[in-house]
Amino acid sequence: MPLAIVEVQTDLGHVDTLKAIAEQHHAIDCWETGVTEDDRSTVRILVRMQERQGVLDAVQRTFSGSDNWRAVIVPVEATVPKPVAPTGHNEEASLGPAMAVKRITREELYQDVSERARLDWNYLMMAGFATLVAAIGMIEDSVAIVIGAMVIAPYLGPQLALGFAAVTGNKALLLRGLLVTLAGLAVTLVLSALMGLLLGPFDEPPTEILVRTLVGFDGMAIALASGAAATLALTTGRATTLIGVMVAVALLPPAVVMGLMLGTGAWEMATGAALLLAVNITCINVAAQLVFLSKGIRPRTLSEQAGARTSFALSFMVWVALLFILAWAIYRNTQAQGIFQ
Repeated sequence: MPLAIVEVQTDLGHVDTLKAIAEQHHAIDCWETGVTEDDRSTVRILVRMQERQGVLDAVQRTFSGSDNWRAVIVPVEATVPKPVAPTGHNEEASLGPAMAVKRITREELYQDVSERARLDWNYLMMAGFATLVAAIGMIEDSVAIVIGAMVIAPYLGPQLALGFAAVTGNKALLLRGLLVTLAGLAVTLVLSALMGLLLGPFDEPPTEILVRTLVGFDGMAIALASGAAATLALTTGRATTLIGVMVAVALLPPAVVMGLMLGTGAWEMATGAALLLAVNITCINVAAQLVFLSKGIRPRTLSEQAGARTSFALSFMVWVALLFILAWAIYRNTQAQGIFQ
């Protein structure tokens, strides 16, 4: 049974209120740990993972008019004796089977997504290193080297940030996600174009390059699955390293091929890679927004929820409209080539 401690520091007079919140949300245990030098009391509430959000929301409602408080979530590896559900409380009945699984809170999601979408030198250097490795792998026609580049590519974070920002109405995070995405792609395109200029043109483009210039509906399905899997892994608190590789599969190779072909002057192949890149970015964001929405990710207050609904509606309509346009472009392209992938 996954557990966590919600630790709250606040004025002495609110201890009974916090204990009442713990009882209301069927906490396993609740205790006061002492008083700090500035006359604040620390109360720790031991809860199941799926109950963290309810406790946090209740705490925020209680102290929304005060600045003298702080809540911290601490994961619990184990506890002895084994926790037992409160008398008369059926976890499956009250939360439903789907809600009784491990999930992380809105605040934890924001922290995770925000950290992954940070524009700094580390991000830019990782994007550059991934680009160099991927370009060499494609020129050498080495699948193993290309896969290695995907492992270090940092493109998962900003894509998840875009989806999370849309469903929560966080404009600042949305702008940051766009900026980080554009910065990473700019590094990839510039470096790969320089490599194409220095090492090209290629008499017979390697297979690893050619397959990224042909766009089919199978590639769209891969991008949708990658975006959905990455978002699902994030919302359930599971490791996203392998999922990050899936997203890199969708974004890094076509961006590198686009740059290489621009550097060699192969405009038609560069256009094909650009179409694949646009399709993948669009599909990942559509899938991410749908998964976040299906998981019930939304702001806490009613006013914020109203703004988030508008933000989501506008963002989702833009992405879906772009997806239909790109799907039509894929259809026309495959028809012109006499194939239907």
